[in-house]
Amino acid sequence: MYRIIYYTSTGEYCIFDSADYEQIISIHLDLRRDGNQVVCIVNYTLKAVIYKSPDFDSRSDDIDDLIFNCIYN
Repeated sequence: MYRIIYYTSTGEYCIFDSADYEQIISIHLDLRRDGNQVVCIVNYTLKAVIYKSPDFDSRSDDIDDLIFNCIYN
């Protein structure tokens, strides 16, 4: 299971979950194209953050709950 955490142009954090890696990559590109900032991509099978934005560390306090409060953990 994968989760994308992204920041919208309206100033809110949102998530997108999928078991399909190809879909995650496609959504990642779509989100960026639409002006959203992808903050990270989490792989819950590996229990790892597999993508981090350059400002991931400065946003980590804001998104910790979105990473760790997942039904797939």
